[in-house]
Amino acid sequence: MNATKQGATKRRRKETPITPAQALDMLQSALRYCQQSGLSVECKSDEDLAGLVIYLPTAKAETTPAGLRFALAES
Repeated sequence: MNATKQGATKRRRKETPITPAQALDMLQSALRYCQQSGLSVECKSDEDLAGLVIYLPTAKAETTPAGLRFALAES
């Protein structure tokens, strides 16, 4: 017997909000993975900049209908 009734809709899982500090921890982890894979990662932050600049010289960003997508730049 099927546990799901025919025609029943799937429930969407509610996303748990994260804090800005948690988001930065995830970004830091992702950048470590990039470095471990051999990608060059350069970061700059100083008082003249109003934030953080991350530079991955072998990567590119593409805008798609689904959102931002990162890919390796063609050599």
